[in-house]
Amino acid sequence: MINMNSFYLEQSVATVINHYYNRDVVSLMKRSMIRNTLKFLPWQFGHMSTIYGIYYGFDSLFPVIYLMLSIGLAGKYIVMAFTRKDGRHLADLIAGSMVVKKRFTKMKK
Repeated sequence: MINMNSFYLEQSVATVINHYYNRDVVSLMKRSMIRNTLKFLPWQFGHMSTIYGIYYGFDSLFPVIYLMLSIGLAGKYIVMAFTRKDGRHLADLIAGSMVVKKRFTKMKK
């Protein structure tokens, strides 16, 4: 015979664990999306500068602004990554993330 009290207890514990696991996964996904979007911006600004310049001319102010944003952000990311002790750059700080190196071990045969 099944003890209903233990059944409900196990079900509620599983629900709580599932809730916290899903919340952590959603939080990690949000941080990942923020970080990747910010890392994508210099590339996007560079392309916007080039495309706008090709269609409307490079003598306009918009291609220059986009190009300076692209170079400035990329430079800022590189300088921060090499000068900070933890290796984090602007996108990591805003997203609250950190890249962790994982050591791979040899698998036993």
